Amino acid sequence: MIKFFEKGNKEQLKRVLKKVYKCQDVEQMSDDELVFCYIAKTLESLENFCELAESAETELESRILKIEDAVKHASSFDEFKAFCLEGSDE
Repeated sequence: MIKFFEKGNKEQLKRVLKKVYKCQDVEQMSDDELVFCYIAKTLESLENFCELAESAETELESRILKIEDAVKHASSFDEFKAFCLEGSDE
């Protein structure tokens, strides 16, 4: 990534900022502002990804606990399946 900035390919950086990050004012930015805007937007995306991953992990943990509980208490596969699907949209 550092080489990308060192090469000075500012037009490609502008295209990425416009298309990926929906920044409309890139033409008015200085070269330094372009780089910092790119870094800031990338960090923001990573933060959003981490929040989604954390939420998915919490959901997965909840489902695992539900399945473990169903295994302990169900006396048949149908009962197990009903217990696991309880409260889901399926």
